[in-house]
Amino acid sequence: MQKLLAIIAILFVCTLAGKTQPPPPQPVPTPVTSLPVGIDQLTISGSGGNAVTCTTVRPWLTVKPSSPLPIIAWGNGWAGGSTAGVDVTRGYLPGLTNWSLNVNAIVIAANERSVTAAKIKACVDFLIGLGNAASGTYSGTVDATRIGYAGHSQGGGEAVQGSAVGSNTLAIKGTVAMAPYVGSWNNLALPKAPIFMLSGTADTVIVPGSWDPYWQRVKVGTVGGIKGLVLNGTHDSDAWGAYPDGTTMSIDDAARENFGRYQVVTENFWRKVLYSNTLAGSTLKTALQINPPWSVVELAEVAGSFVL
Repeated sequence: MQKLLAIIAILFVCTLAGKTQPPPPQPVPTPVTSLPVGIDQLTISGSGGNAVTCTTVRPWLTVKPSSPLPIIAWGNGWAGGSTAGVDVTRGYLPGLTNWSLNVNAIVIAANERSVTAAKIKACVDFLIGLGNAASGTYSGTVDATRIGYAGHSQGGGEAVQGSAVGSNTLAIKGTVAMAPYVGSWNNLALPKAPIFMLSGTADTVIVPGSWDPYWQRVKVGTVGGIKGLVLNGTHDSDAWGAYPDGTTMSIDDAARENFGRYQVVTENFWRKVLYSNTLAGSTLKTALQINPPWSVVELAEVAGSFVL
């Protein structure tokens, strides 16, 4: 379900009072298969048969872009049992596809059901190598100087870890962390670039307070960022998809849902940090002031680094 945006001024916090208003009807997203994108499966050979596979979404079918495009790297949320990693990626594909088309970026996801920052980076490194090759689908299309890291739940936590200062040498320009699993990274180094941390007020799986200590450090850091909580949002309601009773959607149903209320605001965040688009920044800021859906928003702006 397509959803609204949201944005806010310096360290602005808004808390909704009174009755909960039902969300307006949302349009059904266009099926991924009908969109003008190329979706590829890449395999990176590993020692002992431990290959890494990655799904890429590129905003062209046959005619390459006239200039190299930025990368957005994605980490899946954890999936139990024997769920195949590529199937987990499929559940997130509508949101990732909209990112690719609407931001004009190559999106690459590590096909893992228990992803790590190392696997996300392996996919990014492989894509950069394809971009540097003399020929091929991605030859000349990859801008390794503009990279975004993103993920949901476990993948969100790994994206935070992978985009921290000292974690790697990639040119990371921004991070989107949806309901990020904390693990031990609250004391991690701060991010290299602005970070957008999102969740819902009703997330009981990874409560926003679990990662708030990290956000509090970001607020007084040197790169800036945004914290945004959607009213009554659960752990999966926007990033993955949830049924009306609140239960998590199946992969097949999730594969028909984009990032909901996170979709447009994150697209504008990517336009701001990957393309230095000032209009996208101001649009994001205005959207985050709409309450509902946004119940709590804090914005840390830093001159010369992140100002909406």
